[in-house]
Amino acid sequence: MEGRKQRISVAILGHSFIRRIHESIRHHSLPANYDLREYEVIHMGLGRLCVCENNQRHISTDKFKKRFNNFLRIHKPQVVVLQLGVNDIDCGIGINSGIVP
Repeated sequence: MEGRKQRISVAILGHSFIRRIHESIRHHSLPANYDLREYEVIHMGLGRLCVCENNQRHISTDKFKKRFNNFLRIHKPQVVVLQLGVNDIDCGIGINSGIVP
């Protein structure tokens, strides 16, 4: 690959918002790879992902770690972007619970 730069791999991980972005790219609603030439972008989004462990309605922290660790081992990205916390807002953690993240 002389004279040609190798692309930087970027993994974007998070909850269902990331999954929906990936689906939009697959269905051509968004440009493939965001029209970036220097980067290769991959996504993994888990619906109902919640980092806190207080709420049974959301995916638990252990499952989150296992799924994302496996994904990262397979793809070995150079950069990881985490989009987390939005589902934690209604997870029972906050001012009223006495626990502030």
